Amino acid sequence: MKKFTCFAICFMAAATMLSVTSCTDPEPSITAVTTAETGATGIANPWKEALTLDEAAYGANLNGFTIDEETPVDGAAINPLMYKYTDSLAEATYSYKGMHVIIRKSMIEYSDGMDISGSYHEFECEWPMDIGGISVTCYGDVNGETVKVLWSDDECCYSILVDNGDEITNTLTGKAVEDLVKAVE
Repeated sequence: MKKFTCFAICFMAAATMLSVTSCTDPEPSITAVTTAETGATGIANPWKEALTLDEAAYGANLNGFTIDEETPVDGAAINPLMYKYTDSLAEATYSYKGMHVIIRKSMIEYSDGMDISGSYHEFECEWPMDIGGISVTCYGDVNGETVKVLWSDDECCYSILVDNGDEITNTLTGKAVEDLVKAVE
């Protein structure tokens, strides 16, 4: 009888634990991923790669995103390297004069008109430029040596960023800024 009572108590305890664990909250909406090499866990990357700028715009729920890749920028070609998107932001990375230039577009309703460049650097200088009726704000550590450009229209926010990593060694000329802003729609 003691064996039966012990078995019954253990069975009931296991059944209770099973029913309690099955009633817990569902998985969180943010997906955690674990890397095979290190076993470290983090948040899944929200970016998806696209084959074309049109595909990136579609994936970001934009009504289009075009960049004139044929017209030279300050006399030099821009060469597409990568297109990617999240559910509200499209990005194109270009090679230009040995540096990487990242151009982004988002709907104002998703970005609240905020800086969408992805740069958290606090620049020493900020100055306005008027480019064919488009008011842009340029940023850099030296006035006239542009690293980041921001502007918006009635529906969208835009950014141009020279990807320098931790040290600012590459900048855009005023002519390059003008040509790039004119190339983006």
